[in-house]
Amino acid sequence: MYRALLVPLLLLLAACGTDSSDPSAMNANDPYADGSYADGSYTDGPYDDGFDERAQIDAPMASGQGQNGQGQRVVLMDRGLQMARGAQVIPSDWRLTQDIATDPNTGQIARYMVDLRGPQGQLMRGLGTANYGQIVGTSFQQAWQQAAMRGLQGEVGDVSMGNLQRSAVLENMQAFQKAVQMARQQGMQMEGLEAPFRGSAGGRPVQGIVYVTRWPYPQFPDTGLIQVSLILSPAELLPATIRLSEQMSNSYRPNPEFEQRVQQIGQASMQRQSAESRQQMAHNQSLHQQRMANIQSQFETSQAIADQRQQTWQEGQDAISERNRRVGNAILGTVDIYDAQAGQTVHGIDNTSNTYWTDQNGNVVGTEGYENPDPWYYEQAPNLDDVYDQGGVVGDDGW
Repeated sequence: MYRALLVPLLLLLAACGTDSSDPSAMNANDPYADGSYADGSYTDGPYDDGFDERAQIDAPMASGQGQNGQGQRVVLMDRGLQMARGAQVIPSDWRLTQDIATDPNTGQIARYMVDLRGPQGQLMRGLGTANYGQIVGTSFQQAWQQAAMRGLQGEVGDVSMGNLQRSAVLENMQAFQKAVQMARQQGMQMEGLEAPFRGSAGGRPVQGIVYVTRWPYPQFPDTGLIQVSLILSPAELLPATIRLSEQMSNSYRPNPEFEQRVQQIGQASMQRQSAESRQQMAHNQSLHQQRMANIQSQFETSQAIADQRQQTWQEGQDAISERNRRVGNAILGTVDIYDAQAGQTVHGIDNTSNTYWTDQNGNVVGTEGYENPDPWYYEQAPNLDDVYDQGGVVGDDGW
């Protein structure tokens, strides 16, 4: 979502596209190309939004206005999408070098290098974007300073960087104002900042300005996105170079087809990421369910093993108890019976009968045979020896 805001801003100070110092060397398939570069005349492009491509660059320096004060129109190309981003007027004696590409799968900037060089050592350089925050391990201050120093490497020595402050130059640019409106619509804030610097180049003093556009992410404190560019010139030409950069930036006219294409790619990317996220969530849920099933299976297996061990141990204890019971009864000449009416085992009954009977009062009667002495009162009380011999379980309750 935040990358969509960059479309109008990536061209604040420079152009994007194929490297070329000669606009006539642009891609022949460029929808902006009209064959009018060579003679210095400029006609309206394929989409007309009121921009007069014959407008002059009115700078207070003799060099930089081109022949008869006319500028040259350059086409801003995107190598990733192979289409024009827009058109811009620059002085005819300035040189544009650019290499910018949008990822056709995500709509995000994959590569960004933009230089505009003037005939008197002026340089306007776009440095692309960078994230800052705890996630990337870089603070806002570190992010913009590192980007600025990389941009000055090989160009300026003995760099002395000033403090960052609010930039009226950025705030006055049409592209910046458009981006501010877009950011507000998406619930974001946007800042235009600048910091002066000085140094030396080619043995003479130079000065410049680093411009920083900042988008803080509202959901995450001290986290956001920045876009960095810079202006460099001989010290005495800096004010004029800054004014020229504003005029050049305001001459930019975007290609609606390109902006629409980037928006479509971004939406498709978000939908794709959403689908992939749902698939990943479903996959994770399936893995979680499988893990839980495995844990349950392992628990049940462990419980079954524990139950089997407990059963084996209990059977061993029952066998020992039965052996001790029988030994004790053999010594004492007694038997143990189970009184079903009372629900308890009766121990120490004289071993003088074949069958035993109990009534509701717990009285025990033994008989030689198997005939109930009084069916109205007595029920047979099993001899626990017989129960055990027949495969039953003998415990405290007899069964």
